[in-house]
Amino acid sequence: AVVSTQSTGIDNLDPIITKLMDVLARTNINLIACSVGCLSNLTCNNPNNKKTVFRAGGMDTLIRCLLHHQAIPSVAEPLLCTLRHITYKHTEYEQTQHAFRTSGGISLITKVLSTAHHWAVIKATCGLIRNLALNPANIPFFKDTGLLLHLIQTSLRITDHY
Repeated sequence: AVVSTQSTGIDNLDPIITKLMDVLARTNINLIACSVGCLSNLTCNNPNNKKTVFRAGGMDTLIRCLLHHQAIPSVAEPLLCTLRHITYKHTEYEQTQHAFRTSGGISLITKVLSTAHHWAVIKATCGLIRNLALNPANIPFFKDTGLLLHLIQTSLRITDHY
């Protein structure tokens, strides 16, 4: 939280954000986890950084990374948080949500939700779903992917488990 709090008043973090996103294409899982954790912090409550990630092709990069590393909680949770951050509370959030929809993001989070066993990943996924649900354009995609059914099933599964 300290990094995100400090970064809200700092301009021109674009080069750092771009380098952090480049790391997501690497194979070292520890580097990926650190990079996506930084991205999550930098996009929290910072509209400029949210737009920078999106404009730099971040939606495709984040979705691709989640597709490959969804089973690794230390990567999946901050990825989902970064996606939650960039899909809400900035002037281009509708474009980011459109890109998320058209990149297969809703299908992917449906899969993540149905297979997740770590509370942090489930919670981050629910936060992203909440942001997406505020846009009526996403609701048909929720229905088509069975997202709401998986959300209910996950709720029942975690209720039984905890």
